[in-house]
Amino acid sequence: MCEDDERPLVSIGMTVYNQEEYVAGAIESILMQQVNFRYEIVISEDCSTDSSREIVIDYAKRYPEVIRLILQEHNVGLYKQSICLKKACRGIYRAQLEGDDYWLTNDKLQKQVDFLQNNPDYIAVSGKIICVNEENIKCSFPYGELTNIYCFEDEYTIEHFQKWLLPSHTGALLYRNIFYMCDSAFLDAYESFDVMGDRKTALLLVSRGRIHILDEVVSARRISFASSSNFTSNLVKVKPYAVICAWMDRLEDMSLTLFNKEISLQNEKRKQWMYSINNFARCPTKTNLSTVIKVYNLSREKRMYINLIIQKFRSKSGAKIKKDGFFKALGGMIGYAWKIMRSLLFSKSILNHSEEAMNVINGQKTKT
Repeated sequence: MCEDDERPLVSIGMTVYNQEEYVAGAIESILMQQVNFRYEIVISEDCSTDSSREIVIDYAKRYPEVIRLILQEHNVGLYKQSICLKKACRGIYRAQLEGDDYWLTNDKLQKQVDFLQNNPDYIAVSGKIICVNEENIKCSFPYGELTNIYCFEDEYTIEHFQKWLLPSHTGALLYRNIFYMCDSAFLDAYESFDVMGDRKTALLLVSRGRIHILDEVVSARRISFASSSNFTSNLVKVKPYAVICAWMDRLEDMSLTLFNKEISLQNEKRKQWMYSINNFARCPTKTNLSTVIKVYNLSREKRMYINLIIQKFRSKSGAKIKKDGFFKALGGMIGYAWKIMRSLLFSKSILNHSEEAMNVINGQKTKT
């Protein structure tokens, strides 16, 4: 570790993989920041098969006093890239910007640094985001409103985390660089919990201090459906209810193990259970049944899950009987049961999930 007077005030970490169309824009959005302090950009390039590596090398040659490169010798994936950046970023404060995202304002860093400098009881500050497509045109988030994903109040708390909300997208966040000060034992324990990084970071930060949300749009999140390495675009291809439930279990365990704090994500896990049931009801394939079984097997409250199905069946059947009468409703239920059996017997779609998409969701970038 270097002395504080040798450290840059801010480190901006960036992971790059097959983002030749966007990575220059991401870097330029950092270089345009108007600040009164020293910062560094640490880029981990993961053996792209396009020209991404050549682009970041060119930028490093042009801005050697600002940009440091970590050039992976072989494709290691997003998870290991993230670990590399935690160890390499030396700044007092830490930001992250992915190679296909970009910052929108030239005072994003200065405003966030000023806030943390003037508010020592806060560990992090974030801002709001927009979503953009491949042409940098503002677009909708694939899963509905951003309020279903991010906190839109002025302070992010553990209660927001337990509602499965994030303070914001990673690119909008600045936090005190606690990873730089962590001993190796804590960092090893932290990394041992196999969960997507933004969720782990949110839990770590909110367990250690307060998080402020600026009422200002500061960053653009790329929704690139053509990309093989874009997390959101790959998430659209699958129904990862079981994966999310597993993450939630691990985060509950992580909070208790590392922070001696008990949190509960049971309400959110119940939602994933009902999402899997509804998905199977709409499309009764073997794949979707397998997802239901996986979510059930992961559950720590199996009786409650059965009760939720019973309640849903009673509600649906009661409404159907009231509307159509008993015998017509019964005939409809028998017909639906036969539809499910026939679908399961003759379905050839045993595995609809793209292996490539699931690798990305689990943090393992693949080559294309």
